Amino acid sequence: MRSIEFFTYLLPTDAGDGEVRPSSRKLTPWQAIAWPGAMCVESSREVRQCPESAEEREALGFHAPLAKEPPKARGRSPAAALGSR
Repeated sequence: MRSIEFFTYLLPTDAGDGEVRPSSRKLTPWQAIAWPGAMCVESSREVRQCPESAEEREALGFHAPLAKEPPKARGRSPAAALGSR
């Protein structure tokens, strides 16, 4: 299993007035990049264990169903709907 660190970040408000607000959920440093100027609150550190393999996920009780094939398109093709020219 891999350990991943999550933190609360102080994010700039949409108003752009220099005010900050705490993030509504904990973020990884890579997720926080989406908010330029985000400041990490180091004391909020939380380490989560994330399974990396199918065997680890199954040992934890995660049984994801196999992916189903997407339904086949019915009717005319997009080109036919626009009228071939």
